[in-house]
Amino acid sequence: MTRIFNRTSQWFAALLIGGCIAVSCAGNADKAVVPSSFDGAALLAAAGQIDELIAIGDIAELAGIPAERIARHVEDYDNHPSQKKLAYHWETPGAISFTTLTGEAVNLPKHHSIGIANLEAMDLATFERRYLTSAGIKAAIDALVNDASVNADVAIAQTAYLADVAKNLSLEQLEGVGEAAVWELPTQVLHVFADGAAFTVTTNFGDDSVVNKRKAIAFARMVFNNQ
Repeated sequence: MTRIFNRTSQWFAALLIGGCIAVSCAGNADKAVVPSSFDGAALLAAAGQIDELIAIGDIAELAGIPAERIARHVEDYDNHPSQKKLAYHWETPGAISFTTLTGEAVNLPKHHSIGIANLEAMDLATFERRYLTSAGIKAAIDALVNDASVNADVAIAQTAYLADVAKNLSLEQLEGVGEAAVWELPTQVLHVFADGAAFTVTTNFGDDSVVNKRKAIAFARMVFNNQ
């Protein structure tokens, strides 16, 4: 009887521990705690080689797909580290259709993606002013209006898009993600601040904002833990 009781107790304890671990893991899906090893200056210094920031194998695990399906793309329009954008993307079933500014009909395969942009040095007050208000969008509109190098039709279209975003803007301040973080809708991007560095995680895992937010937080954890 004692032996049966001991085995039962051991089984129950294992179940309880497993349950606690499961709950903990579920809770951690909404957190990206900054480890003591994280160095904001080192992250900023890595902006010049942003394409090496996160391994494709880690993205494959995040997306739940084979690594060979994932492509990596870097945008670098003016050779400035803070303006670089890194995106990991892969095809998904379906297609998207749209009409260009010149009236051309375009059909393209659907893609999902995740990436990082706007990596720059910043203090907390500046981060909150830029990302907890609509000031960032206003600054982007002003930059388009004042940039003579941007095609007029493109500038008008982008300004109209940004104005529509500003009209429907929703900003959610997140706890437990970096030192400060803001989830932005309808763009579905995550702005993160830690140790004097700020960055934006871009997401496209479909229309479910909950899925996109959790993937973005998981990506932020990678940034913190992959230095």
